[in-house]
Amino acid sequence: MTALAAFAALAALASAACLAAEILGGGFLSTTNMCLSSHSQNSTTALMGRENAAVFLHIGQVGSGGGAFSITAAYAGPRTMNDTPRPKGPRCFVAVPLPADIQRSLSAAIDPAGPLGRALPDVRWQRKGENLHLTLGFLGTLPDERVRALVAALPSLVSGIEPFPIAVRGLGAFPSARRANVIWAGVEDPAGALGRIAGRLAVECDPREAGRPFRAHVTLGRCKAGVDARPALGQFPDVTFGYATVAEVHLYQSRLGRQGSTYTVLGSAVVAGDADQTR
Repeated sequence: MTALAAFAALAALASAACLAAEILGGGFLSTTNMCLSSHSQNSTTALMGRENAAVFLHIGQVGSGGGAFSITAAYAGPRTMNDTPRPKGPRCFVAVPLPADIQRSLSAAIDPAGPLGRALPDVRWQRKGENLHLTLGFLGTLPDERVRALVAALPSLVSGIEPFPIAVRGLGAFPSARRANVIWAGVEDPAGALGRIAGRLAVECDPREAGRPFRAHVTLGRCKAGVDARPALGQFPDVTFGYATVAEVHLYQSRLGRQGSTYTVLGSAVVAGDADQTR
């Protein structure tokens, strides 16, 4: 196989791979059995995609010396590593809602046309101000019976805790400002109540997570590739976005959409000391 013929075959494979990507609904995890050398006129590759489904592509040279190739694709269907089905149910998290004035203040700060937005154009900012919240724990996809159990358990998360003040102040990044994947607004909690609630949630949902440090924050934007946010964040060292009193905790469902996620409250508990905490 000549170099030109090999290049043509690879180009054809790339086109077929794009079709395979559409079939599988996402990127490839691996390729196997690639063989395009001067000693081979045929090649078979298995393109692994989501849920371990596979598209098998076979490239064969037509004739003995030309540059024409035939490509055959076969979809092997989803294959699972074990017999456990993927969980079905809502994607859930537990969070403290923020008052509208703080949401407006944060939304103004991350306006793409503003100083922070212009300084960090690669960050995908939260588009919906009403979605800004203080996450206590992301729970992932839960079966319906687990959701019902968590709704019933919400009051125990805030039992004995009186309404408490917080301040949303300052900006930061995870894992670091030098290579930021998440841009956040800091949350000051003098009473330490947020950490207590998050700790109880961890015990309820995954005891292995209990005891892990909790850093209260409001996620403002994300950058998967990472970005050096130090110059941009340095412009806002002590900015205060507002003050609030935490009086309730919600279990939310998150639905993904083209215009951003939509959150629905599935259950709530009132932060009211020893009073009735269900809602």
